[in-house]
Amino acid sequence: MPITFQGPEMKANSQNTESLVVFLHGYGATGDDLIQLGRQWSRVLPNTDFVAPNAPQICEQNPNGYQWCSLTDWDSQRIGQELREITDPLNQYIDRELEKRSLEFNQLAFVGFSLGTFMALEAALHRPSVAGVVGYSGGYIHDAGRVKVGKPPVLLIHGEQDQVLPHETTLAADEQLRAMGLEVSTQILPEVEHHIDVQGLGMGAAFLKQHLSQDTEETKKAKA
Repeated sequence: MPITFQGPEMKANSQNTESLVVFLHGYGATGDDLIQLGRQWSRVLPNTDFVAPNAPQICEQNPNGYQWCSLTDWDSQRIGQELREITDPLNQYIDRELEKRSLEFNQLAFVGFSLGTFMALEAALHRPSVAGVVGYSGGYIHDAGRVKVGKPPVLLIHGEQDQVLPHETTLAADEQLRAMGLEVSTQILPEVEHHIDVQGLGMGAAFLKQHLSQDTEETKKAKA
């Protein structure tokens, strides 16, 4: 049975769509949980469409949510393999979304939260070109035997008080990605738990604005 993806989307505020941001949610969540970020970022990214596909499996611990892979135990080798198995179908879905909007590969960015960050990095590194990846409260599982295609700039943000997934997971991802030649910026936020706070939200918006090369109308008028 083929793997398919569907979920909420939000159109750009402007008449012209110049980029696409793909949100990948955490374990047991849905695309609706992250599409809300698009509503908050739309002023900074007025020419961006946002899509938030649901993971392909019903969550084993929450039937109202979805999962990218099973988390009955933290076996990184198994988790990595399960994520890799859905990387190609996910990227095929994204290719169709880009084609619908007449966008190029480099007009795409990923934003992941928790397990969605693992998925976002896996997918982005196996695409020819990605404008950037923002990963909140997540990590990365490296497979030295799998050829990587792209080397997008990456912003990793993690709360120091995260009791669900310790921030050391992000520090390990930073080290692995840098060793692979990626440009990585990592922010560990004190007193933040397993969520996206206002500061992290602003950091993500600024990163996407920079790497998707968009100006708000106010900025365009200032430059004129």
